[in-house]
Amino acid sequence: MSELNPNEVEIDRLLRTSMEAPIPTLSSNFDQHLMLEVQRTSVSNDRYRLAVLGGYGSISVLACTLIMHDQGLGWPAIAASILVPLAVVAMPRTFRRARTTA
Repeated sequence: MSELNPNEVEIDRLLRTSMEAPIPTLSSNFDQHLMLEVQRTSVSNDRYRLAVLGGYGSISVLACTLIMHDQGLGWPAIAASILVPLAVVAMPRTFRRARTTA
């Protein structure tokens, strides 16, 4: 077997040292601590998420309306092409609410 160069010797030494060290473990309450942190973060970000989603939706509707109008589509067709998909997306939520209250 050929001689190892100094870099390989150092890497070999570091690997052997790290393999002899004890295996790290998480604390017993790590899951609880993590869930509390995630819940706190998600509650504080809900308003921000809703504001970003509302802004994105509003800008999208405005852009689509302007583009469709510039392409010669009439206002009834524009309204239908925007409102029908919104109604389709809202229907399952409405049915779910009606089923849980009944």
